[in-house]
Amino acid sequence: MFKTNNLFVLEYRLLDGDFTRPIYHFPFLSKVQIFTRRHCDYFILNGFVYENKGSYHEDDRYVIEVIESELENTPYYHLKRPLGIEIRDVHSFDEIHFYESGDELDLFSWLQSTYITINGKVYEQTSNEVDQDRDTYVMYVKPFIEEVV
Repeated sequence: MFKTNNLFVLEYRLLDGDFTRPIYHFPFLSKVQIFTRRHCDYFILNGFVYENKGSYHEDDRYVIEVIESELENTPYYHLKRPLGIEIRDVHSFDEIHFYESGDELDLFSWLQSTYITINGKVYEQTSNEVDQDRDTYVMYVKPFIEEVV
């Protein structure tokens, strides 16, 4: 069994040509919070979209390296919600469901799911993100259609 009481440092670093520079720093996160963030494809900060290119562990911190994404920057808007995951249609960006959970391990499990069922309909995950501006996770999905072979 693992312990999540200990707190660790996480740093986001922007890969910019031959240079790498820190863009965000968390001094106190649990390993589960760090692993959940490492799993996310995108990181939203100050309205900009960054793509996760990889992660690693240094002596005193965890690091996630990102690049500026080709995706459209997101408008900043304040939305106060409990900890959870917005599940959105990848094409329309409409919210299909909000999954609320104060348990980071539970959220990590949801974000690792390839398929989810909401109101009897099966969806396939296409990507996910952590939106630091709105303090929430977002999972993008499309309706799952089984291929007939």
